[in-house]
Amino acid sequence: MVVPASIPPWAYIRCFQLYLEYIQRRYSDEQPVVVYEVTGLRVVQANQAAIDCGVEVAMPLSDAWLLCDNLQTEQYDEATERQLLADIALALYADFAEIAQDPEHCGLWLRLQGLQRLYQDPGQVKHCIQTHLIGASYQLTFASNPRCAQLGLDDLQQPMADVSQHCLVINTPLEETVKVRLLHMGVDTLDKLLKVPTTALGKKFGAPVVRLVAELRGQQTVPLQWLQPADNFNHRVELAAEARSWAALRFSCKRLLQMLQRYLQTRQLALTRFLIVLTCRQGQHQQIPIQLAYPQTQADDFFALLQVAMEATKLRAPVMYVQLEAQHFEQLQATSYGFEPVTGEQTALPALLNRLQMKLGEARVYGYRRKPGWMPESQQEPAPAASAPGTTGNLQAAGDWRPPWLVIPEVVDINEWQLHGQPQRLQSPWWQPRSEQRDYMLARDHHGRWGWLYFLAAEQRWYLHGWAS
Repeated sequence: MVVPASIPPWAYIRCFQLYLEYIQRRYSDEQPVVVYEVTGLRVVQANQAAIDCGVEVAMPLSDAWLLCDNLQTEQYDEATERQLLADIALALYADFAEIAQDPEHCGLWLRLQGLQRLYQDPGQVKHCIQTHLIGASYQLTFASNPRCAQLGLDDLQQPMADVSQHCLVINTPLEETVKVRLLHMGVDTLDKLLKVPTTALGKKFGAPVVRLVAELRGQQTVPLQWLQPADNFNHRVELAAEARSWAALRFSCKRLLQMLQRYLQTRQLALTRFLIVLTCRQGQHQQIPIQLAYPQTQADDFFALLQVAMEATKLRAPVMYVQLEAQHFEQLQATSYGFEPVTGEQTALPALLNRLQMKLGEARVYGYRRKPGWMPESQQEPAPAASAPGTTGNLQAAGDWRPPWLVIPEVVDINEWQLHGQPQRLQSPWWQPRSEQRDYMLARDHHGRWGWLYFLAAEQRWYLHGWAS
C-alpha cells in the first residue's frame, strides 16, 4: 500500500515578470520589450525576444539599446505591480485561507497547515495554483518554514546543508552593507553562513544575521502581513488601447465580472447592484449603474444586464480604464423547491425580471405583496419585482390562503361552477361606510379552471374574485 505524501507546511509563489506580462499585450511576442527602473536606468524585466538579443536583467538600459535597435522600453510601475499581486492573492483566497503578501519580492506566502483534508499531496496544490496563474511566469517552492520557502530552499526533499549550497547570500533580505561584509569574509552562500556559530555571527554582524539564521532553521517566525480582503469590491483594468465602442470594452468587462463572481462565491454573497466607471484620457468619468431586481452571483448574468445598459449608452470619449465598484451585498440564501426537480421557468424568472428592469426601468417592473387589511382587495400593494414571487407561500404559511391572481369582482352564474372545500367567511369592520360579509369558496368551471368565488349575502349573488390556476 502506497501512503500518499502529505502536503508541506508552507508554499511560496514568486512572480518574476508580473508587470512585464501585464504590458506585453500591447506588443507582439516577436517585439523585444524591457521594463526599466527610473533611478538607476537599469533593466528589471525583459521578455524572451529581448533575452534572445542578449539583454539581461540588471543591465544598463544604454547597453540594452545597443543590442536591440527596435527595443521597446516601459517604465517600471511599482504601484501597478502591487495591485496585480493583490489581485492574484484575492483569486487564490478562494482556495487558500491564509495568504501573506511579499510585495518587495513580488511573491506570496501560502500557509498550508490544516488543509490536509482538502489537498492530499503537493501535486493537488500545484494544480490548484496553476489554475489561478495561467499564462504567468512564477516559481513555486515548498518548505518547512516561510523563510526557506521565500529563498527557494526546499528543505523537505533534501537536507538543509545540501539545498543551501546553491543559495547566494546576495539573494537574502539582509541589508546591502551586511551582504558586502559577508562576501569579504568569503561567506557567499547560505551553507557557509549556517556553519558559522551563532555567537560569532551576533558579535560580528549583529541581530539581523542571527535572526535570519534562526528563521532558516525554523527557530523564529517570520513577521507576515496576512491578507484581509476588503468588505467591498473595487477593481480597475487598464485597456491595451483606447476603446471607442462597447465592443472594445467587452473583454475587460468580462474579466472584471469574473473577478467579481469569485469574490462573491468566496464569501457566499449575492449582489443587487454595481457600478461601472469608464475613465477617459483627460480624467473624465462616465458612470453606468446596474440595478438588479434579483440578487445574482454569476458573471454571465451580470454581463447580460451590462450589455443591455451599454447598448443604450453612448460613450462620451475614448475610454482608457474600466472600473467596477460593488458594495451592496446580500447573504446568499439557499433556495429549496421541494422534492420536485427545478424547472426552467423557476430558474429563468429572476434573469427575465432583471433584463426587463434594465430595459424598461425599475419603476415599470413590479409585482404585488401582502399588507395588513380586512378584505382581500386591500391586502396587497405594488412592490419591487424581487418581492413579488413567493408571496402565495407566505400567505399559506399564515393560514389565510389567497389566490396568486386577484381580479375585479364580477358576477358569475353559480350553475357553471362546481364548489370544493369548506367556505371561508370574511367580513369588513362595522365602522366602514360599506360593511360586507362574504363567504369564499374554491370552485372549478366547465373549462377546468380553478377560481376563487364568494357569495354576497346582501345581494344573494356569487362573484369571481381571483384565479388559482
